[in-house]
Amino acid sequence: MIFNMNSLDTINEALVLIGRARMNRTNCRETLDALWELLINLDFELRHNHDMPISYALVN
Repeated sequence: MIFNMNSLDTINEALVLIGRARMNRTNCRETLDALWELLINLDFELRHNHDMPISYALVN
């Protein structure tokens, strides 16, 4: 899958949030809300990246 740096930063941020939640360092509800927001932003980024078709980004 091909991602730009913003996409990779978003994924890294999501992984950090998951790690914090697994170590009980954050409230799970807040973590889920933050992950939801990150996924919405990532979806928008992928759909509006004019350098590649979305089908290519999702399949590869």
